[in-house]
Amino acid sequence: MGAPSTNHAITTLERLIAENVLGTLVARQHLRVASGSTDSLRAELETAVVPLLSSVTPYLMAAHATVGDCQDGFNDRNADEAVAVMIDTVGERLAHSNHIDDIFVDDATLRRDSLRAARHVLLRYMRGELEIEADVNAIPSFVIALEALGYVVAAAAARLPEPRLTRALMHAGKKAGTHLEHYDAATRRATFGAGNPTTSLLSLEDAVTAQIVSRVESGEVALPCVEQVFELPAARRGRGVVAAALREAAAVLERRSPCRATCEKVGTKRIRLAVTPLTDEAAQHVDAYFEELVALVEAALDAAEAAPVSSVPESAPAISETRRRRANTSKALANRRAK
Repeated sequence: MGAPSTNHAITTLERLIAENVLGTLVARQHLRVASGSTDSLRAELETAVVPLLSSVTPYLMAAHATVGDCQDGFNDRNADEAVAVMIDTVGERLAHSNHIDDIFVDDATLRRDSLRAARHVLLRYMRGELEIEADVNAIPSFVIALEALGYVVAAAAARLPEPRLTRALMHAGKKAGTHLEHYDAATRRATFGAGNPTTSLLSLEDAVTAQIVSRVESGEVALPCVEQVFELPAARRGRGVVAAALREAAAVLERRSPCRATCEKVGTKRIRLAVTPLTDEAAQHVDAYFEELVALVEAALDAAEAAPVSSVPESAPAISETRRRRANTSKALANRRAK
């Protein structure tokens, strides 16, 4: 018989990982599986692992020569990052599975022990202790979860129309030396080909982040924000310092918080204030940041109202007089040239 197919080899490895992770968590009493749901839960974990294995295995052989006895890593940054992404996906599946009655530990403990269980299987795979034959002709790929690239990328990806987001991902792949193979809009996961020898998961994630952030900075997509339009008091409408006061308030908030502040005049009677959070934590406290911006604008406008209006010195000639003098001077010079 010939060597098993690539799909069979990868499926076997994912099953070993799923079985060991689930068995470890149950043995340590971290969770309780619903009655009769063990096989279904294992299948869920396999489904979570399979699209990411091709992003993990290329790095395992590179790490094989240096890997030590550390419990949580491979002594290789790329391998550690790829496996961490896989375990994050496993953790998300466990947290939302209908096949689990209860979870008795915090998320960090659950993911830590899942990582160690998966690492045990992957180490055996690296050492050739498992009867799994990888297809030497198989081309590894990278799977990028956009939700894992930070608040700005996740929020922008959710708002960008799919054709534009796909173009951004294609540009990112080209920048990193690979190509986009598939984008799953339901899970917001992008699959890229292996690319050239210099392509890494980290460089690809950086390229994807840069492409999507550039769409935000150019105004192609707007992030969620809190905004409100306020009436500008009549006494302040005619003052030229209002715009400067608004700029000052926005700058102060941006220095104090991970937010973008917008303060602008809307016509002559109103001002628009907006706060756009740039991190998950800022998004949770965006209302407080908006209240702070309102207070800063009020203080800046009060300061502008109290400042004395600069006046033109009495000795300075009026504009009409200045123009008349310049006209007379030009006429005198012209007469002098004529003579």
